[in-house]
Amino acid sequence: MTVFVIATGYTCETVYRLSQERARLKEDISKVNDVMFGVMSVNLWESEIRGIAEKQIEDFKLTKEQDSLIRVAIDEVLVGVIKRTDKVIQDDDGTVLKFIRKHAVNLFFDVEDFQKNVPDLTDAIMKKITSEDGKERLKLLVLSKIDELAESTYDSTKVEKYNKYLNKYGVNSKEEFNRETTTKVEAYYKAVLYNSFVPIGIALVFVLLWIIFRNNEELKYILLSFSILFGAVILLTGVASPMIEIDARFREMNFFILGENIEFSNQYIFYRSKSIFEIVSLMMSTGKIDSMVVAFMIFSFSVLLPFMKLTSMSIFLVSERYRKNSFARWMTFKSGKWSMADVMVVAIFMAYVAFQGILDNQLEGLNQNSDTLTAITTNHTALQPGFYVFVTYVVFSILLSSYLGKSLDRETNGLKKVKE
Repeated sequence: MTVFVIATGYTCETVYRLSQERARLKEDISKVNDVMFGVMSVNLWESEIRGIAEKQIEDFKLTKEQDSLIRVAIDEVLVGVIKRTDKVIQDDDGTVLKFIRKHAVNLFFDVEDFQKNVPDLTDAIMKKITSEDGKERLKLLVLSKIDELAESTYDSTKVEKYNKYLNKYGVNSKEEFNRETTTKVEAYYKAVLYNSFVPIGIALVFVLLWIIFRNNEELKYILLSFSILFGAVILLTGVASPMIEIDARFREMNFFILGENIEFSNQYIFYRSKSIFEIVSLMMSTGKIDSMVVAFMIFSFSVLLPFMKLTSMSIFLVSERYRKNSFARWMTFKSGKWSMADVMVVAIFMAYVAFQGILDNQLEGLNQNSDTLTAITTNHTALQPGFYVFVTYVVFSILLSSYLGKSLDRETNGLKKVKE
């Protein structure tokens, strides 16, 4: 019995510690990969658009139709400039200076001949525009405009929060962060799951021992004492460890802009993972009367009352005077009707089923598949090993209460027969 309880305590401590570490790590992962730092981040979009602009300008080539339209426009501008210049020159207000200027220009400059050279001038301008030097000037112009727009929408607060998470894990990029943390999360989950099998298995062993030694009066008290201690350990682990994990995210989101693909993956929409203790603490911290009342009821009926029942069982074993007390008998054998531990199990399971259905239904509406946008959502909501440990306690407590009652009934009946 001592070995069983020590093994239970060790594995339950491991379940609690690793499940809390996993929950904290998963919380950080959800923050770094949150949609606010990804698809909804102005800063990230500025970087992506800047990259597309640079590539588009480097690959800049005019089609024949575009080239013709631009040449026509340049021709019209040049002809217009020549005509306006000639009009200014030919304007004579009777002064000697303008008279000399007009005849001097007409002597060396023929407007009609100059207009014939417009196509050559247009060709020179086009070569300048499409040259590498021209592209570089165009790139600087476009990028400076993008930077100007980005400055008005840049959110330094979000960048500081984002970098704080990366610095916490000593990494330089989100990709490096995800590689390291995802491996740890998977390892934590396996370790928690495997360790949670131990108390479940030991609970079955205790039940088997009850059956084997049900008529052995010498071992009855020892077996019951260790059973109560075992029940207290798994109850504490169950209420302190996360029971359900709600996880909704965009598995993949692709935007096709100007022939370029902007890809976002593993974008978290919502993530929560809480234990019963954490839920109570969270509701109490709101400061609202209704939330505090609900928190008190959850704590009283799901945590405090089950522990009082186990304590009452312990006293019931060693004190014959306590057994005669009506409140003691109610607490030991009847309080299960008031305890909400079994109700909490059903509530958590129903919440899991409900969240699965709601999230699946809502996320399905976010899925998109078109030429310009592809969005694929995924729901990772799941029950955690802490839930199974808590279920183990609920079933074990019901059986333990029944076993204790039958054992004491046999003892009472045996004393009556001796007296008779």
